[in-house]
Amino acid sequence: MQRHIIPFAVVALVAAVAGAGVTRVLAEREAALVDSMEDLDMAATLAARALAAAPPGAMRNGEWRGLLPRRVFAHGRQVLVGDREGALIAAWPDDLAKGETLAGRLGDDRILTTFADKAGVMSVTLADGAQALATVRSLSPERGQVAVVHKVSGALADWRAESLSAGLALAIGGLALGLLAFGYSSQREGRRDAIDLMLSMRGRMDLALTHGRCGLWDWDIARGRIEWSRSMFDILGIEPETTIMSLADARALVHPDDGDLAELAAAVTGSVSRTVEREFRMRNAAGGWTWIRARGEIVRHRSGGSDKSEAHLVGIAVDITETRALAERSATADMRLRDAIETSSSAFSLWDADKRLVVSNSSFRRLYGLPRGAAAAGAAFDALMAAGSPPLEVECYTEQSIRGGRSGRRYIGRLANGGWLQINELSTADGGHVSVGTDITMLKQHEERLLDSERRLTATVADLQRSRHSLEARTAMLTELAARHEKEKAKAEAANRAKALFLANMSHEFRTPLNHILGFAEIMERETFGALGCGRYVEYCGDIRRGGIALQNMVSDVLDMSELDAGETPMRRARVETIELVDAALRREEDHARSRGVALAVEGLSTAPVYADREAVAKSLAHLLRNAIQFSPEGGRVRMRTRRRAHCVEIYVGDHGPGIPAVDLPRLGRPFEQAGARMANGMKGAGLGLAIARANIELHGGSLNIRSTVGRGTIVRVRLPAAPMAAAKEPAEIAAA
Repeated sequence: MQRHIIPFAVVALVAAVAGAGVTRVLAEREAALVDSMEDLDMAATLAARALAAAPPGAMRNGEWRGLLPRRVFAHGRQVLVGDREGALIAAWPDDLAKGETLAGRLGDDRILTTFADKAGVMSVTLADGAQALATVRSLSPERGQVAVVHKVSGALADWRAESLSAGLALAIGGLALGLLAFGYSSQREGRRDAIDLMLSMRGRMDLALTHGRCGLWDWDIARGRIEWSRSMFDILGIEPETTIMSLADARALVHPDDGDLAELAAAVTGSVSRTVEREFRMRNAAGGWTWIRARGEIVRHRSGGSDKSEAHLVGIAVDITETRALAERSATADMRLRDAIETSSSAFSLWDADKRLVVSNSSFRRLYGLPRGAAAAGAAFDALMAAGSPPLEVECYTEQSIRGGRSGRRYIGRLANGGWLQINELSTADGGHVSVGTDITMLKQHEERLLDSERRLTATVADLQRSRHSLEARTAMLTELAARHEKEKAKAEAANRAKALFLANMSHEFRTPLNHILGFAEIMERETFGALGCGRYVEYCGDIRRGGIALQNMVSDVLDMSELDAGETPMRRARVETIELVDAALRREEDHARSRGVALAVEGLSTAPVYADREAVAKSLAHLLRNAIQFSPEGGRVRMRTRRRAHCVEIYVGDHGPGIPAVDLPRLGRPFEQAGARMANGMKGAGLGLAIARANIELHGGSLNIRSTVGRGTIVRVRLPAAPMAAAKEPAEIAAA
């Protein structure tokens, strides 16, 4: 920005000087006009006095000019003389025109001729159009007036000359300043280009050093200051505040185990050699250590105009952290490779192009019977074979091979001790070869076993082929039997459907006469239309009614079982409280329990809801209660209780009847299947109640389990899902639990 300010400053200075000069020139012009007016007034006064004292007739004969002082005519002034009528009678220079008047010569401005002495000096426009200063003096009433005229151009002649000189000087000065400004700007532009070039070169050098992980440094040993390049800070990841560091700051960055910079400086200055090279670690911004290889040279130069030279250690620093890490990894890899070669059971050896040993393992030395220390690196192949005792080969054959563009050979030989040895050789890129000897005795034995197994397998395949023909014949027979089975299965299913339809029709046919029998038996038992005449008849009617009710329940169970078996039982699931299901079952069987003399007890009722068909579950619980009541002795007790689980609700029905043998438990729950126990009246029932209850519960996704002990009673557990999806997704889980 400075290179733009200086030209503007020069222009502003020239403009200011020019403005000041113009102002001064204008002021001097006004001063010149004022001086000219004063001189004109004085000249007019002198002319009036001289002409007033002149003899009569002097105006006519031209003697009047000699009467006037020379001052009156100085600077090119004009003198005009008019008579008392205003006619112009004399003039200098002589340029009179006939009939010309003094007022006409003065530009018809009659203020001067009218007021004369009182008007003073005035600016007028002459008859020829020129601007002039004029003043008029009265001589006497008889002699007229005299006018002195001085043109403005004449009055300002000196001023113009001076102004021209000043303007020329100003122009020359402005031109000089402009040339100076141009020269300065050109010089500064050249310097700026040089600086830009230098910065560009320095930036490229810093970029190259940064990418090359290098840094430049200049160590002033006498002053203890070190100047680093930007790339040196980038290597350590440090944001520099200045490129110059003190020796103490640099020493703080060097690892204490890698030497001291002060000792290095003392050693360098006292050494004859001018160069130094050192590897050390420096702390980086992350807190870790960066390996640096520094190489420098002692340079002596004078500074500050002094005759005494100072020693500087100038050089380059290279980040060798990756190189050191690579060397460590290479050493580790080499050590691991040697360990791997040594632990290998194969005889390994690496030979160079001159057949000299590079590396080998102990298996190689044992195989060839080499003494300790004989298989050293650089040993010739022939010398090793002569020093050792190679294994004796009974038979040997060789195979040529090419792997990855490199030739190789494989030797397989049978040894005198009955073992087999395989040696694989592969050429290396430098003309040498790698040899690996492997004991393949086990492999050869395995090959022999495989050959024997192949022979046995061939025989087995022949047996299998014979067996396959036999199996094909059996398959054909089984296919025919399967077709017959499908036909018989279809017949059985049709018979089962016919049975279900028959049972449903028979159940409906039974209900109509049973309703008549039950109605008439109840009317006769109550003696509604009159006494029967004998008490036994009333008792017989009661027996008929009870038997009819039992038969009606049996018919209803058969109808329900047939609907369940045919899959035609609709389920209307809804949210039902457990206590409502228990109450509904109790109401169905309380008369039956009362007639049997059995007490019904409810314990630990839960208010947990279940999602179920209210009528179906209540009927199922009623069947369980009915069975418990029928098999309970008179005066016995049947209990119901509920328990809430995480995803279900459990309902228990227990009695103290004779119990069920363990051998009969798996059969219970199937249609028309009964245990060995009989009811108190000697009957066993149809065996459908428990099957209906189990089928209804399982349709809800629940389960029904029976636990019984002979002589102690039976407990039936009903488990129902507590969520709508449980019925569709968790029946197997609930049953397993």
